[in-house]
Amino acid sequence: MLGSEVPNVDFQTYAEEVAAFEREYRTHRTDVMRISGEQQSTDVIRNPRVLCVSSQQFLKLGFENQLEIVLKAFPAEIKHEKVFTSKDLRELLGKGQFDIVHVAAFVCPRTGDLYFSEVDPNTGESIGADVDTVSADAFATLLEMAKTRLVVITSCESLVLGATLVGVTNVVAAKDMVSAKMMAAWVESFYSILTTRPLSQAFDYALKASRAPMRFYGRQSRSEDVMFTVGPEKISVA
Repeated sequence: MLGSEVPNVDFQTYAEEVAAFEREYRTHRTDVMRISGEQQSTDVIRNPRVLCVSSQQFLKLGFENQLEIVLKAFPAEIKHEKVFTSKDLRELLGKGQFDIVHVAAFVCPRTGDLYFSEVDPNTGESIGADVDTVSADAFATLLEMAKTRLVVITSCESLVLGATLVGVTNVVAAKDMVSAKMMAAWVESFYSILTTRPLSQAFDYALKASRAPMRFYGRQSRSEDVMFTVGPEKISVA
């Protein structure tokens, strides 16, 4: 009736995209169910202390609302902190206990270093002479001192940092670049459930609600050594 033409739709491409999303979701779902099954008993942390780590640059990029969502998820009478420099981070984590640390700052995808000073989002290079960073290893040590049980990294691709931190705590990290709008939806979904449900259920719900590319990495409580040999198997004869 309008005289418009029927659009030329590539249904095969749509089908492949849906199939890829379904595979990704099944992988996440399997990880969550495995985590839930391994944890026979759920540790209950009452009135958790929360620390939000960010930078002035990320506040300008619209992440300030994300930090407020995190803090508002917990009762106002519980002590919460926000830090924007490496000095404040070292002081708080080195002297106090924080159960949850939420990171919304630039993380170098190659080294895992955490940046508080301004970074060029296109090149990843520091802007200015005063560079304020904390290495991934140093951050892990601080988290161990603070007895942190969960670190959430929502700023950008952060698998290198997450791989470093799993030796001391549980980690939820972005495995790809995420828009501020999508990440805000994930943060709101995750923390709204986290205060009433176990971590595995909160993560599963936030994944469904936002479709943000987040991954959960459980703390690695022990290391395993493996030896591979070649040659015939030795057979003992009685």
